[in-house]
Amino acid sequence: MKKVNKTILLASTLFVASTLIGNTNAYADEENNVDLKNEQASDSKDIESLEDSSIETNDERKLQNEEESISLENENGSEDENLPEEENSLDNAGDTENIENTEENSAAEEEVKTEVPVKEIEEERTVNLYSAPRRAKRATSNKPVVHYDSSDLDAIVREYRKDKKNREDEKKANENNNKLTWQTSGSNTYYKNNNGYYTKGFSTIEGKNYYFDNQGVLQKNKKILIDNTYYESDSKGVLNKKANTWVNIQNNRYRTDANGNFYKGLRQIDGSYYRFDDRGVLQTNKKEIKENKFYLTDSKGRITNPSNFWFAIDGTTYRTGNDGKLVTGVRDIDNYTYIFADDGKLTTNNLIKYRGKFLKSDYRGVATSPKNQWVTYNNRSYHTNENGYIQEGVWKINGTNYYFDSNGIKRNTTVTQGGVEYRVDHRGVATPVDNNIKGDKSIDKTIEWMFAARRAGLNYSMHWQERVSDEYADCSSAVFRALMYGGFLDKGTWPGSTETLFQMGAKGKVMYEIDESEIRYGDIFVAGHPGGSLGADGHTGFILNRKNDTIIHMNYSADGVSITPRKGRMGDGRGLPVRYYRLVGASNSYLYENRK
Repeated sequence: MKKVNKTILLASTLFVASTLIGNTNAYADEENNVDLKNEQASDSKDIESLEDSSIETNDERKLQNEEESISLENENGSEDENLPEEENSLDNAGDTENIENTEENSAAEEEVKTEVPVKEIEEERTVNLYSAPRRAKRATSNKPVVHYDSSDLDAIVREYRKDKKNREDEKKANENNNKLTWQTSGSNTYYKNNNGYYTKGFSTIEGKNYYFDNQGVLQKNKKILIDNTYYESDSKGVLNKKANTWVNIQNNRYRTDANGNFYKGLRQIDGSYYRFDDRGVLQTNKKEIKENKFYLTDSKGRITNPSNFWFAIDGTTYRTGNDGKLVTGVRDIDNYTYIFADDGKLTTNNLIKYRGKFLKSDYRGVATSPKNQWVTYNNRSYHTNENGYIQEGVWKINGTNYYFDSNGIKRNTTVTQGGVEYRVDHRGVATPVDNNIKGDKSIDKTIEWMFAARRAGLNYSMHWQERVSDEYADCSSAVFRALMYGGFLDKGTWPGSTETLFQMGAKGKVMYEIDESEIRYGDIFVAGHPGGSLGADGHTGFILNRKNDTIIHMNYSADGVSITPRKGRMGDGRGLPVRYYRLVGASNSYLYENRK
């Protein structure tokens, strides 16, 4: 029969129980020393977890000689039949049912009646039959064996976990009670949040707003700006919004709206305009130009748009007009002329062309028109007359004729003016080639014919035969007959019309066109549109007195020759355009200029 050490069986049962219960201190005292036979030693290969304190080989040989074998017999049969069940129970040590089977087997084993002869062993040894943490060696005693708790293991584990959770909840509750608290250190007040840290920045606590600095100190009696909203904290640190209020912070002035937010940009407050920058700071003592208007901000931030106002920005001078906008171009202000650029800047030491004249500004910006002077403009030479107008054509300057076009002095060309051909050299000096006009040409004799026709009582008629008779004439036939009498046209020349006069003026042989500002005694006016001035669509006559602004002409209204005001009687009163011409190579003594 195969022999099994009782101590080994009991130790195996303890190992299974200790694995399931965990921290439960269930153990059995081994009181007996047991002799092990060689057969049992050969079975030791089934137990692999022997510690260093296990029985050594020499001790096993000694035990074989000194101890007797233990014969275990079961009341119900031989031990060979029971051994497989015990080995199976060891293999399934992790199941609760196997634990109960182990307990029953242990009880049955106690009932086996055997007599075991025991010899004393000189050196007591303890056999560790399971792989568990090494414990301190316990002293042998005669105490009874402690049996296992037969209660349900799952219930024990659940109860333990429940107790552990209750302890953890109680610990967290105690910690939270310590976290959400107001704390004071000296004159500083702090507040711990849910995480146990000091609150910083803006925070709402129990429905009230507070602000803590970067060290967590509550801010009291302070002015605070948070996300463009202005607050004032009281003695307890509670924040309050300030609406529709002027606020001074670090030498800057702000204004809040109905929500306590700072104004930005242009705002109207109590009838006045104010401007705030992107941070809400009120702008003061500013000058700025926006949309061609000037805005002046005073020391209190009030903005105005003054009219007729001189001002300077960054060293540049400007002027506003009646509408508050910047003036541009040429302006007469307080009896002085100024030149302003397109962006409103006053120009200094500048020269421009303006309405047929040159305007030159000095270092102050005051502009004057040079008269009877040579002027260099855009690297071209010009000359002005006594009225400051820029001269064009052939002009005698200091005894020498010069030729000018719209771009200044002209060189190396030929030109015909007043019926006279001129050759222009490289200096712009114009020398006449031939005037192509014969006989004496007198303006006084020409005007004399007009007064003679008035004395003779010539009447007005446009009939093609009557207009050239000794009794009648129309406006253009009277002018042609006077020019023949004055020597400007050959006798026998057919009296033409206003269209013929336009053509003569264009050729420049007998007469040439002049500006209205240049007209004088003996010049000819022709009204109408060239190519459409025949009949009642045109009119002509002579300038008589420039100072009195009178003309002498044959006209339908007077039914003869009469002296009338120039304006409104040349045909311009009917909307006809008027051109003026001067006779070529004429002599003039102004004999009839003041004749009535």
